[in-house]
Amino acid sequence: MKFTFPKSEKLTHKKRIAYLFSQGESMKVFPLRVLFLENDLPEHRVLISVPKRRHKTAVARNRIKRLMREAYRKNQHLIKNGTTHFDLVLIYLASEELSHQAIEASINKIIDKLANSKPST
Repeated sequence: MKFTFPKSEKLTHKKRIAYLFSQGESMKVFPLRVLFLENDLPEHRVLISVPKRRHKTAVARNRIKRLMREAYRKNQHLIKNGTTHFDLVLIYLASEELSHQAIEASINKIIDKLANSKPST
């Protein structure tokens, strides 16, 4: 099993991102908010965001994004077993930088919820 996060699994299309923000379903698992929508591709696509309003320096934002990417990369195999694929936006909500374990635990909860329940879209 490969624990990679290639470019094809990153959500980069502006129209799809806008559609996801307008039509996607949302859930919160502190310190993250996730927007998700089913896609018809053979893989999940993920966008990771840390708001500039809460974390002023680029160093802090990039570190949190790195922690989030690593937590997703290590646990993505839990969601890849299903037949439904999603576009995901992971937004960091906390005003302070939390530990890698806290971020990984919340990403695990999100992945578990997505893997075990099919959204109603």
